[in-house]
Amino acid sequence: MKKIIRYLTITIFLSFNWQAGFAADGILSVEDSEAAAPDSLMAEVAIFKGIREGMTLSIALCEVSESCAPVASDDEVRQLISALDQRIDGLSKRQQNSEDTALADILIAYFDEREGFNSILEKIDVSEDSSLFGEEIDDSELFGEEEVETEGTAETEAVEEFDMFADEDEEL
Repeated sequence: MKKIIRYLTITIFLSFNWQAGFAADGILSVEDSEAAAPDSLMAEVAIFKGIREGMTLSIALCEVSESCAPVASDDEVRQLISALDQRIDGLSKRQQNSEDTALADILIAYFDEREGFNSILEKIDVSEDSSLFGEEIDDSELFGEEEVETEGTAETEAVEEFDMFADEDEEL
C-alpha cells in the first residue's frame, strides 16, 4: 500500500511539473503576476496544484505509516498561502480595471488552491499538537491505567491456562 501511494505521489508530481513546465518557469514574482497573461497564470495555478496534491498525498502516507513526518512545515505552507493571497489581491484589482472574463476563472482557481493549502495547514497543525505522525501512543493513554492492568492479568491467566496443555504435548 505504501509503495502504491509513493508511486502515485511521484507520478502526479511529475505529470504536473511536466505540464506546467511548458507554460511557466515556476511561481511568478509579484511584479510578473500583475502583468502576466491568463495562460501564464493558469500555468502557475497548475504548479500550486501540483505542490498541494503532493503535500496531500504525503500527509495521507503519514497517516498510515508509523514513522513519518509531514513534507512541509507550517511556515512553508503559510508562505504558499501568502503567495496565493497576493495573487488573489492583485487579480481582484486587475479584474476591476479590465473586462477580461478569463480572470474570474483564474481567481476561482487561486481561491480553490488557497482553500486546499488551508486544509493542509490545519492537518499539519493538528498532527503537531496531537503527535499523530511518527510517535506511538501508549495503551494507558488511550484506555487508562486500570484497563491496561486488567488486560495484563487476563493475558497472564490465559497463558497459565494453556500451560496445562504443554505437559500433554510433551507426552505425545
